[in-house]
Amino acid sequence: MNTIPIHHDAPPPKRQAIAPDPRSPHTTLPLRTTWRGLLIFYVLALALNASSLHGNNENMPYGAVRSFRLTISSPIHRATHRWQLDRPREFLNATLGGILNRTDDEMDWQSPPGAVE
Repeated sequence: MNTIPIHHDAPPPKRQAIAPDPRSPHTTLPLRTTWRGLLIFYVLALALNASSLHGNNENMPYGAVRSFRLTISSPIHRATHRWQLDRPREFLNATLGGILNRTDDEMDWQSPPGAVE
């Protein structure tokens, strides 16, 4: 029987990290980059919608939750209004707001031609 000699005095070989092939379509982003992108997305969404969020908080019933939300949203609303970051939201409300916020009663539903009613 053939045996393979084992030398106990040498440390086991270290495994080297294999770098992903840049040509592979299955490369992934590092977790830190993903978290940064997610944080940037939420900060941008908050900045563009701060006036709407603040308005919704003002319409809440009086209480501790309303006070807390207004305490948080007031400075953000003032800053985004001062830097005019609420302009894209106002533009979209002016151009598409009426179309997107209609109720079913206000919609002009039409049956397709040849449909039986």
